[in-house]
Amino acid sequence: MTKGPAYAPHWGLLVGETVHPLPKARGAGDAFAAATKDPRGPEVVYRHDTADPWLTFSRDEEAPTQLEFDWTTA
Repeated sequence: MTKGPAYAPHWGLLVGETVHPLPKARGAGDAFAAATKDPRGPEVVYRHDTADPWLTFSRDEEAPTQLEFDWTTA
């Protein structure tokens, strides 16, 4: 059985080749809400495990990325 994005615990926004993780996103709705607030027009990405590659939500393809760490405190 293939896991789809509905079961993904890790969400982020892809801007160019950089993923901005969304650690507080609980699902696709939260990720899309964050994407609409971002003026850069990012694409929503997800993954099931930290060892997995990021996948685009719209095409379900692997996204060529670099990970950007957010060092601000939550």
